[in-house]
Amino acid sequence: MGEQAEQAFSVQNTGFANLVVSGLTLTGDGYTAAPDTFSLTRAQSQQVTVTFIPQRDSVYMGELIITHNGTSSPDTIGLSGTGLVPEPVYSPDALQYGNVQVGQQVDLGFQVQNTGEGVLNVADISATSSDFTISSKILQVDPGQDTTITVTFASSEFRSYSEHLTSCGAKVTVTS
Repeated sequence: MGEQAEQAFSVQNTGFANLVVSGLTLTGDGYTAAPDTFSLTRAQSQQVTVTFIPQRDSVYMGELIITHNGTSSPDTIGLSGTGLVPEPVYSPDALQYGNVQVGQQVDLGFQVQNTGEGVLNVADISATSSDFTISSKILQVDPGQDTTITVTFASSEFRSYSEHLTSCGAKVTVTS
């Protein structure tokens, strides 16, 4: 989800009079089209782009209905697309740093694996404490692939620490 695909096609005026496209109507969810109105003189053409933006794991069916002043109005183009869901797996789901001396730092990593069919976009990984820093705050993981994110803990004072890293609602617990 969050990915989009575009498909462009041309509308050409093959008649002698001006062709006025007065509207593009879309049926079904997940599609946009632009431009939605335009005029063409004889032999002129206009590129129209249909954008598919799925929001769930599903097959999307729809139609693009082109309304114009020509004799064949309206013209209809069938649309279909499939939304593919990324499925992240975090391993381990907790990082244990143990005892770290004040002023020292320790790096530990966790894997983000995409077991789904869509591209996994991990964005804005954050920690509320400045004692933890994250190597990659934004990344993209292709289907069937994985990547490692390193979390550096640098103790600034003598105490126990517990932190949750978050990204789009997913959590990894970090303690020391």
